[in-house]
Amino acid sequence: MKPGVVFRNQSRILDFLLVVVIIGLAILIYFRFEEMFSVFRNDEVESEKNSLPAAESFVEPDVFTPTATSELQAKLAADFELTNLDGETVALADFEGKSVMINFWATWCPPCLDELPLIQDYADRYADEFIVLAVNAGEEQAKVAQFVAEYGYDLVFLLDPENIAGNAYRVMGLPTSIFIDEDGYWRATHIGQLDELLLAGYLEKIGVIE
Repeated sequence: MKPGVVFRNQSRILDFLLVVVIIGLAILIYFRFEEMFSVFRNDEVESEKNSLPAAESFVEPDVFTPTATSELQAKLAADFELTNLDGETVALADFEGKSVMINFWATWCPPCLDELPLIQDYADRYADEFIVLAVNAGEEQAKVAQFVAEYGYDLVFLLDPENIAGNAYRVMGLPTSIFIDEDGYWRATHIGQLDELLLAGYLEKIGVIE
């Protein structure tokens, strides 16, 4: 074999080995950085957890289920004042001594619209036992009034453009329903659409249905 050919072969072997070394170093560096960022992410998550309030620092009312209806978590409902469709100020305190259902809703929310006929039916059926405050989340008075007139609903419709009541009851989505007994205690919260079984259960919980 000629010396030139041997030299070229050796050069190719050296080039190949150099490429292998470079790839190996790149893999080593990648996993090293991945390990460092993993530690950073874990520290960040722990920091976020530590920044949250302790679970025992506040007590929320329980959400009704057929097997868990403890009364121990209930607390006095927060009062608020909102405007009705006639421009009059209405406060939760106006209904002292009466069981109250607060339903947070909007015309753009399909589940809200689906459950309104059921809520109206129970409001009519138990008119002497409880009141429904239908709190609209952020829509204009004219839009809400048109909707109510079109469908003939007869609940206490209130406007909450600044999310006053929504913040007081930590509403995170629509529909949300709050159930308050005649003594003013917030007994249950339901997030999502109600069906008849659920609504009857909540109303039983606040003493409307025996």
